[in-house]
Amino acid sequence: FMETFTYKEILQQPACWLKEYEVLVAEKARIQSFLKQYLTPETDIVLTGAGTSAFIGDAIAPVLRGAWKNVRAVATTDIVTNGSDYLNADKPLLLISFARSGNSPESVATVNIANKICKNVAHIYITCNKNGHLAKSANAQNILSLLLPEETDDKSLAMTSSFSTMLLTCLMLSKIDTIENEKDAVAATAENAQTVIEQYAAEIEKIAARPFERGVFLGSGPMKGIAEECHLKLQELTDGGVVCKFDSFLGFRHGPKAVVNEQSLVVYLMQDKEEIQRYERDLVKQVSGNNK
Repeated sequence: FMETFTYKEILQQPACWLKEYEVLVAEKARIQSFLKQYLTPETDIVLTGAGTSAFIGDAIAPVLRGAWKNVRAVATTDIVTNGSDYLNADKPLLLISFARSGNSPESVATVNIANKICKNVAHIYITCNKNGHLAKSANAQNILSLLLPEETDDKSLAMTSSFSTMLLTCLMLSKIDTIENEKDAVAATAENAQTVIEQYAAEIEKIAARPFERGVFLGSGPMKGIAEECHLKLQELTDGGVVCKFDSFLGFRHGPKAVVNEQSLVVYLMQDKEEIQRYERDLVKQVSGNNK
């Protein structure tokens, strides 16, 4: 498995983050100019994508509200069928599209639908493929195209470095005015990830080798979006052999907890805030107590 695209793309993530951060620092003036023109206190900011690219928005929207008040995540797969239910025609819109390839029919259609519904719309394309439709069509004044390092254009079925690097890119957009101050945080994140890869790879391999048939991933707040991505990854990489669910810690106890049995792997993505962990630890005890 060490020769697979998936394995290599998982391992390359810390280096991709560092590389993309430097790209964004170099692009600071261009990004600032665009946001100054199209981002106002009234602007409705919608984070969109399909599948894994949609989950970026689910994970990052709660974090971005500290900088952008009117931000929400809506999947392209919802906008394509019910665009007028999600897009406000009378408010200025900044549509931030996450797309590994930039070629999915939903990505292209969502851009067209937003242009049709909204009177005042601007676009930011965050994509990994320079030859994709989005990247190649980013030739209008109201479009900011941010092309990630070529290696993030994952070849594996399961997106990994594309997911995490697109997420980092959007987070840095919200901090673009002071992006130089984020250098230490990005470096520390990359270093911590590298440490996890090096120190825990053998232990993770042992866990993966256990005979489980179900996978459950739980997270609160932004970690719920990460849990959503995790549940898809395990289903994809087992070709559906392991059926997975995701939820918030508190939401899980209201019915979904019934899926946990002796053949289940439960992964708790806990936050570092004590007031949140109190609730999370209670759920862990509840699940463990019911399945000894």
